[in-house]
Amino acid sequence: MELAQRFGRTIFAFLAVICLLGYSAGNFFYAGEAVLEKVAEIRPESADEDIAAINNAVVENMLWRYPLIECYGSIQLVGNKHEINSFDVVKDRAGYLHSGNFWVGFHDESRELAVRVRRLYDMLEARGTQVCFVMSPMKVAKEEVQYAGIPYNDFTGQADEMLRWLRYYGVPYLDLRQSLAERGLSYEEMFFRTDHHWTPETAFAGFCDIVKWLNETFGTNLDPEGYYCNSENYEVRTYRNTMLGSQGRKTGVCYAEGMEDFTVLFPVDEGDFNWIRGDLTDLEDLNALDLLDTLEDADSVSHQAGLKEMKGTDGLFTETLLKLPPERLEGEKIYRGIAEEAYMEGVAEYDFVRNNNMENGSSILFLRDSYASPVLSFFAQCVPLVEAVWPNQYDSETMEAVLLRRDYDYVIIMLYPENLSYDFFPFCESEDSP
Repeated sequence: MELAQRFGRTIFAFLAVICLLGYSAGNFFYAGEAVLEKVAEIRPESADEDIAAINNAVVENMLWRYPLIECYGSIQLVGNKHEINSFDVVKDRAGYLHSGNFWVGFHDESRELAVRVRRLYDMLEARGTQVCFVMSPMKVAKEEVQYAGIPYNDFTGQADEMLRWLRYYGVPYLDLRQSLAERGLSYEEMFFRTDHHWTPETAFAGFCDIVKWLNETFGTNLDPEGYYCNSENYEVRTYRNTMLGSQGRKTGVCYAEGMEDFTVLFPVDEGDFNWIRGDLTDLEDLNALDLLDTLEDADSVSHQAGLKEMKGTDGLFTETLLKLPPERLEGEKIYRGIAEEAYMEGVAEYDFVRNNNMENGSSILFLRDSYASPVLSFFAQCVPLVEAVWPNQYDSETMEAVLLRRDYDYVIIMLYPENLSYDFFPFCESEDSP
């Protein structure tokens, strides 16, 4: 009996090794080309980021990736598990997915970050630029639908602390969490079930609140006739079962309990825009940005010296700033049709949006994350120029060069509460900063 058991274990181990080696070989042929392309791009000065890109290429191109995700998610669902991938994604009783986080509240940096913002405020005030802060809302599981013992992601405390310090240091701010609550928007209206981003309808409401606050606080005179903040001047289009957010793509459709609808808003009068975006790798590229002010054809941007990492698009709102989702998703497109990136393709290291229908008005620089993308799209209608940077991609030298490159009317720091960390504030790190 013992000999038979030992023989059985040996056979099982042998078959397991054969399957593992076969799957590895299959992966090599399936994903090898994509991975080798990333390997060829490794540079000593950015080795950490390049290695992370290689790892991501391996994961994204895994053989049978999506069937395996669905299989694993189905097993977790049948087992009535409220978390997946070791609490990478957690679920509440209403079926909403969230990130899991055991470490919220550690290393609170709020005061130092507020000090940096105040230093920036003082530095740019002398140049006639107004600095202000906008706090985005955060998708947090409602207490009444939380499962006991599950570590739901919640940076509400850090966000509140940040605003208290900004108020202490006299920095103007708008708390969209409060203004949107005053509108009476429900949780279901504000957030996706399978993604942490706010819905485009809520982002539009946030845009209107920011415009109103800027006008009341600084006399900005944005959208004086209220045209761009009137929802009647927008077409609203809903795409059924076309949304599987970033959290849903980690768990699979089965565990996420199905796809969800995705609604977009775009102006009836679509206007005319030049949108240029891409990477800024060094200060030489930053100096080349001066070309953008005179560049009439954004499509030709990649042919300009110093702007090789940029790409441009010209045309209507839906030809530039909004990519309409497909009517139907099938197969792998379910996992690759990233609807939450419909506006401005999510987030780029740098964005330049020129409104060709407006000559006079405020110039605005946003320090932002992906949450601000739909807001920036709406903003581009009511000002002649909007620029935006993703600050965690910059070192302090490059960030301060961006901030001083032109005399903006407004610099708006707009961040999701989870991004209140040093990485997103690479400026004015000491009193000696220019």
